[in-house]
Amino acid sequence: MNDKEIRSEEPVTIAEVKKILSDIAKDKKELSETNELEYVQKKALEHAQHASKISLKDATAIVNDLTGMGLQKEKAIEITNCMPANRDELRAFFSKERKQPETEEIDKVLEVLAKYK
Repeated sequence: MNDKEIRSEEPVTIAEVKKILSDIAKDKKELSETNELEYVQKKALEHAQHASKISLKDATAIVNDLTGMGLQKEKAIEITNCMPANRDELRAFFSKERKQPETEEIDKVLEVLAKYK
């Protein structure tokens, strides 16, 4: 098996990307390998460090809260990554959906996000 083959695929938050790549970099240093991430990994880590707005613990909690409210995991992760601040920003995530969420549902999502800002 080629070690660069995709073995599984799962959506993750930016905070999770940051943790995963940081752990890989730490492991490489401990194993005295090249001490460096590959170029793409390094760029992804830099982006994650810059773009991550919340901690991994909070990101996980938000995704769990949103999926508990009935949102699909992928949508919950998108929302968590961007942390929209108001109804209009949040509605943009549902712009291509057949069924638009009611204002009450939007407000509940914003309440969840507000707990972690």
